[in-house]
Amino acid sequence: MSDEIKITGEVIHVGELKTYGTNGFQKAEFVIKTDEEYPQEIPIECAGKKADLIEKVSVGESVDVYVNLRGNYWEKGERWFPSISAWRVVTRSGEGK
Repeated sequence: MSDEIKITGEVIHVGELKTYGTNGFQKAEFVIKTDEEYPQEIPIECAGKKADLIEKVSVGESVDVYVNLRGNYWEKGERWFPSISAWRVVTRSGEGK
């Protein structure tokens, strides 16, 4: 993918930062409600080196979130799982909280 993917909306949920495994891998999730004719509630994860991005968001804030689309295959269940991973979060000045 060559184009940046930006999702714009209001933060409606912020999950807590969790640590997994012995190597200290961290992950958290937040949800934004998009600004469009038919708003969508989209869960976005902050993981690994970008886990600290969760500290930049608060419920009620209007944000622009730049994301990567990822997917993982689970052989045992013969399924693919998509994920939306944030790599940058920008609070829109003058709006939201």
